[in-house]
Amino acid sequence: MAKLIVDSTGRLVSPDGSVSVSYASPWPSPNGTPGGFREPAQGMVLHTEVGWEHTVEHEFTDPSYQASAFCSISGGLNAQSPPDGHLHQYGPIGHGWMAWAQKAGNPRFRSVEFEDGGRPTRPLTALQIATGGAVLAAVAEFDGFPIQSTDDPDHGRGLILHVDGGAAWGGHDCPGAVRAAQRPALIAAAFASITPAPPAPSPTQEVTMYCTDPETGKVIATDADGNVYAEPGIPDIQISTLGQHPAWHAGSAESGGTNPCIGITPWRDPQGRWGLAFLTEPVGGKGGFGPYDLYHLGRDGTPH
Repeated sequence: MAKLIVDSTGRLVSPDGSVSVSYASPWPSPNGTPGGFREPAQGMVLHTEVGWEHTVEHEFTDPSYQASAFCSISGGLNAQSPPDGHLHQYGPIGHGWMAWAQKAGNPRFRSVEFEDGGRPTRPLTALQIATGGAVLAAVAEFDGFPIQSTDDPDHGRGLILHVDGGAAWGGHDCPGAVRAAQRPALIAAAFASITPAPPAPSPTQEVTMYCTDPETGKVIATDADGNVYAEPGIPDIQISTLGQHPAWHAGSAESGGTNPCIGITPWRDPQGRWGLAFLTEPVGGKGGFGPYDLYHLGRDGTPH
């Protein structure tokens, strides 16, 4: 899980080291306007670099280019780029420094560029999404705007696209349709970065046949055969049964009770995406997880 906070100097820092971060030298970048930003921000702007991260880091500190952003996120797309998911920051947050990224939107929105290797049709990587979500969560908490989408450049608050600003923001078709469609994934990653991961049930912890979906608060339940029953309105959930997991040994009805499902809990994969963890209880009293067996399924039904 990627985690960032804004420190007293305006730098984004990763308290647990989950995000690799570097800063412009000189700090702040000369490509910016001290005192030009109207604190606090209305939101964050999703940009695509149309270039390589190592080139952008140079250009955004070279006054001859007259361009910058609050930060940029590498996709690790060539040998000279920083590692995938690496964050580079050009100026402080909360100190009035204004980046030069979206013309009329510069004084009110914090800009974040994502490496694309010159191809805006290239989707954001999973690590770019995780880091971008952590940036969104950190600045939303600092500035007090909601973690949500907005397309209103005048009065909206939240994550906005560069293209939403129209001619006043430079008239660019940025970040392009592919990356614009990943805005919900960035918002989900932002919530994941601030939501503590639930611990896996231990052999001494009571397990239950129902749990609460962490994204919607709606109830998900199971039965001895690992079937899933979800309240309407849980987006993207496609799990129909634990039987989809290729390693499962069968449930109560199919096996005469030899390995029934006895519990369910929310679980997150290494990319921070929510899914479900199922506990079953082998009749012999010994499984791969203490007295239990443990199975993980993503929200889309993918086994892990």
